[in-house]
Amino acid sequence: MVRAVLTSGKNEGIGGFWPSGQCINLTVSDPAVLSVLATFAILFFVWFWMRKFPTTPGAQWFNLAILAMGWWLTSTAMELSATTLDCKLFWAEMVWPGVAILPTAWAFFLYEYALARKVPGWARHFGLYLVPLLMSAGALTNSYHGGFYSLDAELVMRDGRVSLQYELGPLFYLCVAYIYALIVSASIITGAATWRASNAVRGFFYKLLKRNAIFFCC
Repeated sequence: MVRAVLTSGKNEGIGGFWPSGQCINLTVSDPAVLSVLATFAILFFVWFWMRKFPTTPGAQWFNLAILAMGWWLTSTAMELSATTLDCKLFWAEMVWPGVAILPTAWAFFLYEYALARKVPGWARHFGLYLVPLLMSAGALTNSYHGGFYSLDAELVMRDGRVSLQYELGPLFYLCVAYIYALIVSASIITGAATWRASNAVRGFFYKLLKRNAIFFCC
């Protein structure tokens, strides 16, 4: 691996919480960006297909999870395409609303679909309003505290690609711990539903359990 420092310095944040025009750019010739866009296309197909089943228990949470994943993928593609430090930092921070909402919406979907119960009001307010707001605020104000990414972030050249290098902070690991707790909870819910399900539908719950395991690879 070839590594060379291109630029460095203090993380100056996101310049008024919105990027300059040069940050709105997609490098479609980049194989990594193309991979993200292909995943986005598959995601759109899944969303379009699910529109046929609007009365499915938890459908609104499934759609919200799709939207959050779309946000995550878009921010990732933009970060990969960016070539300046400020732009890469901006998109690295902007990914967090999607990161915060996706596992929550997926857990709510599994709860309603597998257990045939509505998500309690307190859980909705906590998981979809309070936590994403705190995570997003923490990420977007990272330039003031460095709790997510170190303030001495720099651009380096790795294997021919301009990449962002930084140290991960305590707030990052705290948020990741919360997300994995959600994933474990969702796995337990799906596992319980699989155990109680009849043979006719048990195979489908096994598939849901396998899909949930994908989050552990992220």
